[in-house]
Amino acid sequence: MAHRSLRLAAARYALTVATTEELVEAADRALTDGVYSYSLGELGTFRNPTWWGVNPLFLASLEELAIPMPSWHDALRTAIGVHAGAIAEGSVESSDGVSELYHLHHSLWVGDRLKGQEEESLASLASFANYHWSFDYARESALLLEQGIAPYVSDTIASLDREVVQFARDWCRASWGPEFDPAWRTPTAVALARQMYESQEYGAMLILADALQDAGCENADALDHCRGPGPHARGCWVVDLVLGKE
Repeated sequence: MAHRSLRLAAARYALTVATTEELVEAADRALTDGVYSYSLGELGTFRNPTWWGVNPLFLASLEELAIPMPSWHDALRTAIGVHAGAIAEGSVESSDGVSELYHLHHSLWVGDRLKGQEEESLASLASFANYHWSFDYARESALLLEQGIAPYVSDTIASLDREVVQFARDWCRASWGPEFDPAWRTPTAVALARQMYESQEYGAMLILADALQDAGCENADALDHCRGPGPHARGCWVVDLVLGKE
């Protein structure tokens, strides 16, 4: 299974929005987590990177690690999914997550990289980008309140945070639910998911990842989520999928 940082880097590369610094940083993170190939080692320690030096090393790293270059559609879905999954699992601040998605949306539109693509994922990306503006407006409103000036609306950072987290969870379930094979709902996986859902204690997420993998699951997004830093909470999209919740 590809390391999360490499999957995101490959997706951004396919969308032609990746920078040399991103590719080197992705390699460095993967190496730190024990992923290795000759070219990846060279890339992760690259000094004064230029595109002409980094590009062949990155492509060679993917080939050595048997990581396929995604199609444009799959790259967009992966790029959104990595950030949406991080928002859903709470491993990043919601505002930071939607900011990353806003900048992706901005790069695709301004850089004319859409290539005539018309698909549902673009609408989802635009929705996340709109949350970025909402967070900025809420911050500005909070500053106005501190100065004794009533803002135009009463939206708060807390309410926007809840909205975007729920939106991210719904997006993950809708995107990966169809790929969730019912055969992965083994008695062990279901028991672990139910225990966490009912107790609201999520210390068994790593064990759930192992149980899903033992059942044949190679869904990188689901396994990455289970093995991610969290914190996890009720509404965890992987737990919901294991339990068959809508």
